[in-house]
Amino acid sequence: MAVAILPSIVDTLGSDPPLELVDVSVLDFKPDEPAALLDIKVRGTGRETGAFAKRAELVIEDARRIDFCPLPQAQAQAQAQAQAQAQGFTYTYDVELPALPTNFPARVAIPLSQVVKPNGFDRFAIKLGTKGFGEYVIGATVYRFTMRVYYNEGDDNYLESRPILAYVSYPSEAMGATILEDSPEYRDCIKKNAENLKEITEDDGAVRSVELTELVTSYQEAAKEN
Repeated sequence: MAVAILPSIVDTLGSDPPLELVDVSVLDFKPDEPAALLDIKVRGTGRETGAFAKRAELVIEDARRIDFCPLPQAQAQAQAQAQAQAQGFTYTYDVELPALPTNFPARVAIPLSQVVKPNGFDRFAIKLGTKGFGEYVIGATVYRFTMRVYYNEGDDNYLESRPILAYVSYPSEAMGATILEDSPEYRDCIKKNAENLKEITEDDGAVRSVELTELVTSYQEAAKEN
């Protein structure tokens, strides 16, 4: 069995795997897009033999609901810095995640069909979406998961990422909803979101977007003021 873990390759049997997970990054907070994008880069390490990536699996370790009590400045900064242009992807795979899993780990499989030539390079994406809690519920879920990419024959050969954090908004139609910033409900919402974000993002080693880091900081500061 050959297992590779980002960023370095780990081989449990002493043989070199033909595929390397070069990088995984997260593109979330895209304006007008209730989804997050995993930008995945792999490299063929074999000199003569390529690899076929056949399936990805997201192993969700935790998930926290973020309710609607927006921080205007933080959201404006996140949207201004969003980098969600899918340039250079050979393919983008869509997957729908449960709005808020209750049993962990929760596993989500995504069929892939990516051929990586010997000494070749490939870049593909997985688009993470969710139905949320109904068309009139505004909010998001922050997911914490690891990703496995299975390749070639059998289920013993796979690449595994570090933990990943992704912010996935709900596709709500209630765009005109408001909440008074001086109300008790708003203050409670801010504190709850700040607590949930702090707990799920505590591991500094997890892959995340700059925008998510800024949102966590903004909520922590707002919670102190409220």
